[in-house]
Amino acid sequence: MKKKVKLGRKVKSSTESKIKLRTKAIHVPHQSSILSEQSDHNELESANKLVKQLHHYSEHHRVQALIGIKSFLTTITVQPERYISFIFPDMIELIFKDDHETRDTLVSVISSTVQKLKAESFISIMHVLVSYLCSGLTNLNKV
Repeated sequence: MKKKVKLGRKVKSSTESKIKLRTKAIHVPHQSSILSEQSDHNELESANKLVKQLHHYSEHHRVQALIGIKSFLTTITVQPERYISFIFPDMIELIFKDDHETRDTLVSVISSTVQKLKAESFISIMHVLVSYLCSGLTNLNKV
């Protein structure tokens, strides 16, 4: 038996599925909370600004953020390894962008950072980096 509905209202289908996605990115909250406890306030603030700038719609701003991250990681006074788990997951997402200059700058920043830091610095986020790189390589093959 059909339900009677007031004029102008829709009846929900009984076979309808509800799917809710909360995020499109991988977040590492544990390392971020450790980072906020140990970091100097000015360095954390500048890292936050650079990470936010990575999500800007303009290619020029994203490239400038990558260049800023590269100089931030090379000129930082305390251990730059502490910032890897905070910066790299957001930075590696740019491998999916169609902008050629952004991807070239990203590869340059990653290679210089990997050469500068010890391999142990990347252990905490290695699973995130590998999954993004594999997905990014698949994405590049489509182009």
